[in-house]
Amino acid sequence: PPAPAGPPPAAPPAAPPCADAPLSPGQERIWFLERLLPGRTAYNEVKAIRLAGPLDTRALRTAVQGLVDRHEGLRTVFRDSGGTPRQVVRAAAEADFAVVGDSGAPGTLLQDVLAAESARRFDLADGPLFVTRLVRLAEAEHVLVLSLHHIVVDAASATVLARDLSALYRAAATGTAPDLPDLTWTYADHAREQTAAARGPEAEQDLAHWRRALGGPLPVLALPADRPRPSPMTSHGRAAFHTLDPELSRRLRELSRARRSTLFMTLLAGYAAMLHRVTGQSDLVIGTPISDRPPRAEQVLGFFVNTLALRLDLSGDPGFTTLLDRVRTVALDGYDHARVPFETVVRDLAPPRAVDRTPVFQAFAEFQRAEPFRFDLPGIEATPLDAGADKSLTDLTVYFTDQPQGVRCHLEYNTDLFDAETVDGFFTTFRDLLAAAVDAPGGTALPPRPGRPGHRRRRRRRTPRLAARPRPPAR
Repeated sequence: PPAPAGPPPAAPPAAPPCADAPLSPGQERIWFLERLLPGRTAYNEVKAIRLAGPLDTRALRTAVQGLVDRHEGLRTVFRDSGGTPRQVVRAAAEADFAVVGDSGAPGTLLQDVLAAESARRFDLADGPLFVTRLVRLAEAEHVLVLSLHHIVVDAASATVLARDLSALYRAAATGTAPDLPDLTWTYADHAREQTAAARGPEAEQDLAHWRRALGGPLPVLALPADRPRPSPMTSHGRAAFHTLDPELSRRLRELSRARRSTLFMTLLAGYAAMLHRVTGQSDLVIGTPISDRPPRAEQVLGFFVNTLALRLDLSGDPGFTTLLDRVRTVALDGYDHARVPFETVVRDLAPPRAVDRTPVFQAFAEFQRAEPFRFDLPGIEATPLDAGADKSLTDLTVYFTDQPQGVRCHLEYNTDLFDAETVDGFFTTFRDLLAAAVDAPGGTALPPRPGRPGHRRRRRRRTPRLAARPRPPAR
């Protein structure tokens, strides 16, 4: 008879703290791009949180140092070892924390600090890759500016950072021990696992899916630009913030539930419809991140991200629900085959090299269910501000955040290509398409704009604010 089943195998124990480890595939991609195009600020992550109330600056300084002491990722640097990148975890590091504006009028102080952090040239080899500035605007009004390199942090890490910094601040302010869970897993452990998994049979099966999905010539997104595309490409960018009104956001959630889709899938369908509307292209590839964070790493700061390239078919003038069903199918297939690193997919596809644009896709979309930077500081009202680094990883990126007051849309765009009013026009088209979709989900998408789709405009002109009016469905 077969032997009785024993208990499930325990997870392998965390390796002891190690000064040297491989990079995860995602980190390798960032490292090589930083070496290929030095001096860029494309991977700067800048966040500003307004702190209203009697802040204990000394406790905050202690908390930031405690955060660096607790998380290896904030003490990690990246060195070249014979042509191979390695991450080196320092045993100790002093937090880069400074108070700005102790004297004089605030004026444009906050804008100056945000601009300086946005333009910061992080040194991957020597660090630091985490910088904190506390901007003092008044006796009881401060703005905490957090600046990190993306190679050590992802969106989910923001929740961990805010929670841990809050606990460390409360402990420092009251002279007690912080109430935080022990860390039993490190990012270096994750990087070793990812390196091994990338060579496994499951990754090969997933790679076969992406060969089918992305095989053949890949489309190049031709958004109508205000200026000729520079070569090589730049990461010069700017952020624009918009919010879909609460009623439209509510109806989009209802439509998503009715179509057995997520809100992100519905927003992604609207984003694709907008790109189709302004370019006339029906074959689109949009990049989106997916977390590869294992459950045992929930408390760890790090870059737990893979990238999916979703190829969407908008041919045949589909109604919005038809388009949403197509997006849902493509997204679910992508999620089911996300074990192979995007870097492996790109190497396998070997798309034609172009120095003036990103390979595979030139538009990107990301979704968050809530604002991740939620601080709990006693006596302090902490409010995240609409602020971001002046950079752009692709031609156009949108970050969606589902909030009670409506879906927040944070757009990043390349300023060497687009003026602000052009990007505002893109958003207006996106919003109007979604409004039309909830009014008549089966209505057809707007036809392409008259003229040459995606042509480069040699002189500046305002992008028209287009109202979406769906045609009645075909009988």
